[in-house]
Amino acid sequence: MYKLKDLAKRGSALVGVVGLLAGITASAMPAMVSANALNPLTKRSLTLSSSSPGWDYFDGSGNTTYAPPNSGANGQKTGNTFQFDVSTDSSSGTPAINGLTFQYCTQPAGACTSPGNDAHGTGTGTITLTSGSSAVTGTGTTFTTQLGAGAVITTAGGHTYTVASVTDATDLVLATTATASESAVAFTYRGVDSIANQQSDLNIVTSTPTEVSSANYSTYINTDGTVASVPPASNSAGNFVVLTAPAGTSTWSYSGGWSMQSGNLEGSGTTIGAGTATGKNNYVQLLNDGTGTINLATGGQVKVIFFGTNTNYITNPGAGDFFVRLNDYSDTNTTTALADLQPTDSQYGTTQCTATDACIVDGGVTVANVMNQSIEIQTKVLETMDFSVGVVDPDTLSNTELSTATGGGLTAHGACDPILTSMTYGDPANVLYLGNQAASDSLSTTDSFATASFWRLSSNSSAGATVYYSGTTLSNTEGNQIAAIGATAAAPHTGTEQFGLALDNGTGAAGKYAVNYALATPDGTTATEYSAAQTAATGGAALSSSWNTYQTANSSTVHNPQLEPLTPTTNYGGGTGYINSLGGTQTINTQFAFDPNSETIPVAIASEPNTVVNCVTGKMRYIANIAATTPAGIYTTKINYIASPQY
Repeated sequence: MYKLKDLAKRGSALVGVVGLLAGITASAMPAMVSANALNPLTKRSLTLSSSSPGWDYFDGSGNTTYAPPNSGANGQKTGNTFQFDVSTDSSSGTPAINGLTFQYCTQPAGACTSPGNDAHGTGTGTITLTSGSSAVTGTGTTFTTQLGAGAVITTAGGHTYTVASVTDATDLVLATTATASESAVAFTYRGVDSIANQQSDLNIVTSTPTEVSSANYSTYINTDGTVASVPPASNSAGNFVVLTAPAGTSTWSYSGGWSMQSGNLEGSGTTIGAGTATGKNNYVQLLNDGTGTINLATGGQVKVIFFGTNTNYITNPGAGDFFVRLNDYSDTNTTTALADLQPTDSQYGTTQCTATDACIVDGGVTVANVMNQSIEIQTKVLETMDFSVGVVDPDTLSNTELSTATGGGLTAHGACDPILTSMTYGDPANVLYLGNQAASDSLSTTDSFATASFWRLSSNSSAGATVYYSGTTLSNTEGNQIAAIGATAAAPHTGTEQFGLALDNGTGAAGKYAVNYALATPDGTTATEYSAAQTAATGGAALSSSWNTYQTANSSTVHNPQLEPLTPTTNYGGGTGYINSLGGTQTINTQFAFDPNSETIPVAIASEPNTVVNCVTGKMRYIANIAATTPAGIYTTKINYIASPQY
């Protein structure tokens, strides 16, 4: 779990903190301080289209068929949604807000390094270039390691070349032929990523980015500011939009006339490219031509939505948390260069202007986020299908089982241990098997089958949080899909194609939505639900005795797993109970739903709008049925869960 401690209040999809400035009179403050230090953007949040790391952009079958840009499974081509309230009253038009910036960093303040976990090398050497030739000779201490294919060489003459290949420490081939003769020229280079798998840097990729037009606005954005539909991945309808709303309202208006630029802003925070750490784009600037100037009273709301497309997207970093620094500006120059609209060295300093026409109005604050991997679900129809356990609630395991599951990382229970990705350390992570264990884990036309996973969330977000899901129904590589139940909940129905999900949290004591551990085999003699927590030799289907001992000893600060204060949204709270009638001896009392549009527009499954979220646990139950005509094959999907607290 991440604990972020800082001086400024920050909001995001997972974490945030609060800052306080007191004891200084207005007369003691320099005039320029008020814009940044005293007028921060408030009620800030950042929602990602996917929280998967940037290296994870495949669907359950290992391809991109069901992982398009801006979808939950695609961490390589994501979209970001920022929302915040302004502090400065600009309703009179002075100052008018015509510039917005977003800077992605590893720290909330100070010098900025772009987030990521790729290894990069830099170095110097000497090469001899011959005009018209791509093969060159040179010397360098790390030619065959860091100076690999994709590295960039900048010569003393100012020419830049990309390396195609390196034969040894003296011979290399450029991707393009040399354009000038420079004999024995000293050069500097930036090496390529040394490890490709499971590592990635944050990168903002833009190719002629355009805003959603006013004519197309209502097609993609609802009047309440929510996304109605995602623009095509071709970028033909634009890939970003700016919205505004008066304070305390839910009616949003289109703000047009914005242009978007991206670049690399690392190092001291004042010079493009200074002190580069990754060299990837980590900075976005929006400028208005004056037709969509933001003029809002204090508390007015702004929402900026970046849609991920094939050519315009944000690649998530490979691991860990990151911060986005936000500022708005009273810029009036519509041709301002990317280097002009920038925050100062100190995010809380006294100098707010880097150009006479580029003054910060509100800002000096951040939002934060953390990467996590999608839950992958696999199943098979008819013949065979393996479908392993995806997640395990550690509170159901004994201390010995905890040690086995974490490779010795956890040997005793803690206040809010994270959900585990497998029962045994080193097993495939977040994989569930769905089907009849006695029939090679396959689905049937005469019985409904279910499996389960868990999610757990803590946040100090004072305005609550919402948890969403994003994904597609079970699909095979031939393009066949098991029909999704749809956005409206329905009961399991054997012989009819169905795929759905719902929370299995019951109601619990005093309406606390306790996680339901009691129904390992909810249909009596027919075992139709399996997960790691429920099939363990010991522990498993209930909270373990070692957890109960720990919780009792720490009852003032530690509670049993529950969904409260979150409550299930309509259509997603009916996962507790029976899914088969067993010849009429049981009553089917469950309902499930699955919205096909969730692949690109995440759907809320649980929410709380008013208070902090203290170690809430959701048990997700997945249901599947097939018809006699369902094509045979191996069916898979990935379900991504996204948490979005509000500050």
